[in-house]
Amino acid sequence: MHSLKVFGASPLLRWSRCFALSLALSFTFQGLAVSAPADTENAAETSLDEPEESSADQGSAEDPALALESLQDQLDIQSFEQLQLAQRFQDFREALPFDFFGSFAVRHCAMANEQFDVLGNVLQMRLSAGLRGRVDEHWSYGLRVLSTQNDNYNLSWFPAGGSTIGRVPFFIDRYRVSWQTTPQDNAPPWMPQVQLHFGKARNTLFDTALLFDEDVSFNGLQQIFQWQNDAPRLTGVSDVRWRKSELLLHEDVILTEDTFITSALWAAKGRTQWDLPWGNLEAGLGYLHYTGVDALAAYQFNSGYRGVYSTGNRRVDGRAPGYTSDFRLLNGSVRWHWQPEGFPEVQLIADTVYNTAASDRNLGWWIGGHIGRLQQAGDWRVEYSYRHMEQDYQLDLMVDEFFAGTDVQGHRLDLHYMLADKTRAVATFLTRQRLTEPELGSLTVAYLTLRQDF
Repeated sequence: MHSLKVFGASPLLRWSRCFALSLALSFTFQGLAVSAPADTENAAETSLDEPEESSADQGSAEDPALALESLQDQLDIQSFEQLQLAQRFQDFREALPFDFFGSFAVRHCAMANEQFDVLGNVLQMRLSAGLRGRVDEHWSYGLRVLSTQNDNYNLSWFPAGGSTIGRVPFFIDRYRVSWQTTPQDNAPPWMPQVQLHFGKARNTLFDTALLFDEDVSFNGLQQIFQWQNDAPRLTGVSDVRWRKSELLLHEDVILTEDTFITSALWAAKGRTQWDLPWGNLEAGLGYLHYTGVDALAAYQFNSGYRGVYSTGNRRVDGRAPGYTSDFRLLNGSVRWHWQPEGFPEVQLIADTVYNTAASDRNLGWWIGGHIGRLQQAGDWRVEYSYRHMEQDYQLDLMVDEFFAGTDVQGHRLDLHYMLADKTRAVATFLTRQRLTEPELGSLTVAYLTLRQDF
């Protein structure tokens, strides 16, 4: 503590002055302690030259209604600034000669057997990103990069977390250049529209996951010819309209070795669509012919967890492994869609695949549908499907990861809910078991997924 010295006065006078000074300082500190605000940061910002507020002003500043109104004004300003920023970003995207798209998803997977013994418990992620654009009215292009587990053929989900640090591989699973005709102003109504896709485009043959998994990406180039005709309304039938007809021709290179094509898919499929008084009806019929499939038998494509609950195609063992049968498939599908005013959307679908090249175990069929529609926050959709897939109805590497092969049957239930724009939460429950050996029991799988599209 520092001492205060007063020179040039008598001791009594010096003592009285010191006493008066200390008393004045004491009152000053007490006054500051009473009037100092609790928030020291706000007090430091207050000017010492400003006059004190009256009691009426202090009461109005602490009015909860005024404080709430001020907070609401700040929120309105912030919301307006965010809206302006979003609009600027949207204008920037529209000004680009191409458009970005993609999705990021995280899900928790749990598996259990009939005794509810936990067989799996893992966190998984999936990431896709790409761009697409149009050069002119005829030419367009697209490219997509997709994550994969262990450079897998059709498994895009990869485990996240754990005791090791893994590197997530990515590959270009789609790249295409497309050409299409443009509708003419005075063209007759039967004039078709033609599209040609070169590269690795989205597979346009499948109607459900019975024929192809969504993530199946063929190894080589793909050529697609698509012919589509918008049919006119039938004469004399006012409430029935033949909406369109469509023809698809596919050439897909599945496997290449030393620049030579070893296995490929040739396919043709026709579709037609009708508007009826009680909904919209679509039917399709196709033929798929695989060549050189024995070259695929040597590869062990891991399409998900298999265990004893599903197997795969029958194979011939030996130095030159192969399949016991070829794959020449007939595919037929029917889809009914109904959107009544004031009611949720309803859709029912049936799909079947029959392998004409196999003598037995050659049939697969799928039935299901959904109710509800996902367009904006708060929307919901419920989906259900049942699959029956015999051992050689289709190449097992084309089946999705949920069922992980053939010789399997099972149910699947999906509950979708839109949390926000392009953000959804999905709860998936499925059961599956072997067709040839059902006594081995059933597997129950549950997924909780959060997906963000952009």
